[in-house]
Amino acid sequence: MTEMPALLLLLLGLAPPLDPPLTITSGFGEYRQGRFHTGVDLSTGGKKGKPVYAVGDGTIRRIRVSVYGYGKALYLQLENGDWAVYAHLDHFRRDLDSLVYIRQIRTRRYAQDFWPDPPIPVQEGEVIAYSGATGIGAPHLHFELRTPDNRPYAPPLTLLGPVQQRPRTPSVQSLTLIPLQPLSWPRRIPLTRSSHILETPSPFLLRVHLLPPPLELEAEIDGDRFYLL
Repeated sequence: MTEMPALLLLLLGLAPPLDPPLTITSGFGEYRQGRFHTGVDLSTGGKKGKPVYAVGDGTIRRIRVSVYGYGKALYLQLENGDWAVYAHLDHFRRDLDSLVYIRQIRTRRYAQDFWPDPPIPVQEGEVIAYSGATGIGAPHLHFELRTPDNRPYAPPLTLLGPVQQRPRTPSVQSLTLIPLQPLSWPRRIPLTRSSHILETPSPFLLRVHLLPPPLELEAEIDGDRFYLL
């Protein structure tokens, strides 16, 4: 976990999305079951209902509500064209909640995904929603920054120092045995037991998959058996 003074964000022209100090529980780019984390997760102390703020002047252009994925989410387009995305919210501020409720009654559906017309202007530091745990996981705020063409990039939260991440020891998730002889096929082995004795081609390339962070190591081995303890 990382703590970062709000002053560092202010120096970059961004207000904090939550009341400081900000605590990062998951960083940008972490590997998540076949995909990469496109934002940062900010702790809310295991509680719902923390005020969520606009990080800059702009307009709310998209509102989403779902029982899956991002749960309740807001998409704020900043004055420079970038997007700020807030996910897993408990509820929106009153006027936004009213817009959602009216659409839910009209369509008779809980799930919503719409672009307010006209977009809703907000100012930096203005409360726009309240943190929650909708969609997936324990209470926290998922926060993203995206370019105008919707490409996520690492928020300043993960780039400024001094930053000290809680040490995380990588663990071996799986192995891939790649034979170095013709007409043989690679074999991927998930590590579900404490030890293995494997019959292996000779020679072969061993690829080790580690998490976190996503990392692969390779070694060429010449032998008939391979022992994992």
